[in-house]
Amino acid sequence: AYNLIDGIDGLSAVVGIVIFGFFAYFFYQASLDFYFLLNIALIAMLLAFLRFNLSSSQKIFMGDTGSLIIGFCIGLMTLKFLTIEPVAMGAVFSIKAENKLVIIGAVLIVPLLDTVRAMYLRLKEGRNPFSPDRNHIHHVLVDTGLSHIQASISLGLLNLFVAGLIIFLSTLLDSFQLMVLYALIFVILMGT
Repeated sequence: AYNLIDGIDGLSAVVGIVIFGFFAYFFYQASLDFYFLLNIALIAMLLAFLRFNLSSSQKIFMGDTGSLIIGFCIGLMTLKFLTIEPVAMGAVFSIKAENKLVIIGAVLIVPLLDTVRAMYLRLKEGRNPFSPDRNHIHHVLVDTGLSHIQASISLGLLNLFVAGLIIFLSTLLDSFQLMVLYALIFVILMGT
């Protein structure tokens, strides 16, 4: 899913920075210093990459290898987050343990949404779900007139907003209420 969002300049890096930022926060709250520092290092790496990816004179691209490595690191951080005991999170970050999967879904909203949306539209048109097209969210935004950086920042802010909202509400709502809210947000975003 993460490899599929690497279709315009800056998007993979911006979304990766947001995702690793949330994981850094989680691991900081749980006093898992190694994983916190690993996420900070990944953010720094993506910021350095972003400088050249958005450059007009010294452009570099992430490519499949880069996006697959970042996707692997996101998968690793996801598994580590799921293994954290709720007690380790402390009083500052007192989410309910049953909400962890919904939180992961919210932190990964842009790659998940884009993958599900693109495959749904392909299947609806009677095509192979893995065939290439311009149905990805980032292509839709660019086709409406946004530049690559504007589309990347917009999707990064969307990721930040949805994840922040769900994480905040995870301290207040039970898993069923949170899942209904997440599903509602996901369906609304699927229609765009």
